[in-house]
Amino acid sequence: MEKPTLPNYQRIKQELLQDIAHGNYTPDQIFITQQEVCQRFQVSRITAERALNELVHEGVLIRRRGQGTFVAEKVAPDAITQNNLDRKVTIACIVSVTRSDHKSAIIRGIDQVCREEDCHLLFFDSGESPEIEASNLHRALKAGVSGIIIYPVDGYTNVALFHDILKDGIPLVMVDRYYPMVATDVVVPDNVDAGYQITRSLIEQGHRVIATVWQEIACTSVQERLIGYKRALMEANVAIDSDMATYRSYSALSEEKRRALLSSWLALPNPPTAILAANSYILGILSIDLLHLGVQIGKDLVLAAMDKDDTGVPLTLGSASVILPSYEMGCEAMHILFDRFHNSSSHTKHIVLPIRLSMPAPVVINAHATEAG
Repeated sequence: MEKPTLPNYQRIKQELLQDIAHGNYTPDQIFITQQEVCQRFQVSRITAERALNELVHEGVLIRRRGQGTFVAEKVAPDAITQNNLDRKVTIACIVSVTRSDHKSAIIRGIDQVCREEDCHLLFFDSGESPEIEASNLHRALKAGVSGIIIYPVDGYTNVALFHDILKDGIPLVMVDRYYPMVATDVVVPDNVDAGYQITRSLIEQGHRVIATVWQEIACTSVQERLIGYKRALMEANVAIDSDMATYRSYSALSEEKRRALLSSWLALPNPPTAILAANSYILGILSIDLLHLGVQIGKDLVLAAMDKDDTGVPLTLGSASVILPSYEMGCEAMHILFDRFHNSSSHTKHIVLPIRLSMPAPVVINAHATEAG
């Protein structure tokens, strides 16, 4: 494998190491400060701090309390110039760990290409928190990763941090969803088509009132699926009920509020005959709530999911669902990352991979049958 293009912090290290090797800094002389690194190389504080911290960690520099940073006395110039610049490539994978076949398959795809390319993979769990996600990004940078693949958490909180990372030359690929305001490489399933195809399949079954329930509400994957849902309804000249087609985190509602919402829909003159869930997790919560209300799933109401991220739930309910190209997304993200190492100046890529529908035979489930089982 070719050596990847060095990110900014590595280029700074290389130049500073050359300065030391040429005798520009001696052990009794205060070394260049973080602020001076920022000014000299026109980089952010994060990058300057990382370059200096790595040189300290590697024994090239030492910090003396109250005095400053100095070149270590026992570091040979010839050893300095080599200083781990040829070390194995390390990739950071940042994703929130949940019970999701979709995320697991993405990670398997990433790991597969890492093994093929003989590079290291560091995994970070963001815990569905933007604060933890930001911390993980900083941890990845401090670990000296060559590139980052991230499955962003809900919301667009870390825009500035992503901009800083890209400005400093660290390749970054977003998977499943992306920040529209950040110019970086992206690999996503065709979320618009996911919303469109699953809705059209319900319309073809005769449904005219189709409600939606969501989990995350501030990410491109959800926004694009809602676009597809509305497109299918408009093409079929089916009216869109604003309350049934709004961004609402169903899982964030209390049990009482969830069931009150469903009851209000079911009490309408034209109640929904189908409900489309954002994913299998929401589908499972929805089915429990409906059974509690005495609804026979598959008879009174049909359920479907836009994301088959837990294969057992849609199969058990006999619900139609969308199969995402999860493994392929992970592989493609890694291939883009390695391409970026060798061609950092090329235009950003926005890869959209096709989805498939899963259409199992309907299963009628009611509360009585569930209790008896």
